Formats: sequence, structure tokens, C-alpha cells
Amino acid sequence: PQVAGRQGAFRADPLVPEERETPAATASLSAASAASAATPESPAPTPQPPQPPQPVIAVESAAALAAAADRWAGAEALALDTEFVRERTFFPKLGLIQVSDGRAAYLVDPLAVSDLAPLAAALRAPRTVKVLHSASEDLEVFQRSLSAVPAPLFDTQIGAALAGVGASLGYQKLVATVLEIELGKGETRTDWLARPLSPAQRSYAAEDVA
Repeated sequence: PQVAGRQGAFRADPLVPEERETPAATASLSAASAASAATPESPAPTPQPPQPPQPVIAVESAAALAAAADRWAGAEALALDTEFVRERTFFPKLGLIQVSDGRAAYLVDPLAVSDLAPLAAALRAPRTVKVLHSASEDLEVFQRSLSAVPAPLFDTQIGAALAGVGASLGYQKLVATVLEIELGKGETRTDWLARPLSPAQRSYAAEDVA
């Protein structure tokens, strides 16, 4: 998350006789200024440190993904995000998929789980709204890696613009504006294909869907 004072507010007006600035008026102005200075201002809101409210579950096997998909079944909404590397290729290389059902944040490792069919089925579930932020690149990743795209879909970046919060806000900026929570940005450009993922990477990834 963001008054302009008028310059010369107490400047003598050339159209007003100087004698209007009487000692009494000057004394009253001084007293008012002193009282204003003595009144403490309301403190600015202090940004809260990120505190993921959900447990973080690593999904690194087909069995773990199947179990997670069973828990996602019937959810009203799933928050989704992806991490990928695209520096030396024409297409994104998927490094991580984050899913939250509101009870836990799941970090699905596509390098360890060869069959992502249960996740693809969850993306297509017609009664579950998929929530993403600035989804265009994620949709490309999902289509290429899973041959599926999330639907029905709610994009929080578009929603924020329609609600008058701001146009084209990044996820961190949107969270700071609406919730006054500052999320870290340090892991955005790290290597999401390297293993093992660092604790900082895992925390960053979970916060994106928490």
C-alpha cells in the first residue's frame, strides 16, 4: 500500500488591511497551533508479517496426489498458482504447482509425480471455482503440462480492477492494499527446477495460495 497543503495559508492578503491581524487573533492562532501540535496523530497501520494460516503439505508421489485430489473433491473453490522457469526456452518448464482448498496449501512437485491426471481432473471440476491471479501464463503452463485448464475461473487481478482497487496489480501489491500484509518477493526469480526446494521457496510458494 498510499493531502496537499495550501502554501501561504497564513500569508497576509494584500486586499485585507493589516490591522485585522490583531494581537488577540495572533494569540488565538498560536494557541490553536500549539493545541494541534500537542494532539497525537493516529499511528499509521503497521504491515503485518506474512503468517500462512494453513499447513503446508508436500505432494511428491502419485499416491499423495491421489489422496490430495480426494480432499479437493467437492470444494467450493481452489486457489491455484504455478512456478516455472522460462529463461532459455520458448515454453515454460513447470517447477511447482500450488493448490489450496482453504484448509491446507499443497505443493505438488511435477518433477516427482509423473501422472498428474488427478490434478487435471480437479482443474476441470465444474462445481469448483478455480482462483488465480493474473492467470494468463498459468493457463499456458497448465495446458502444456496437463492438457487441461482450470474452469470455472476467477482471476483476482481482473476482479480487483472491476472493483476499483487498482488495475494490473501484482499479487503482492493487491494483498498489501487489501489486507495490509507484506509478502516477500525474494524467491520470484529463483530456480524452481532445482531440488530440493529451499524453505524460503516453499514458504513463498505457499503464501501465493494461502
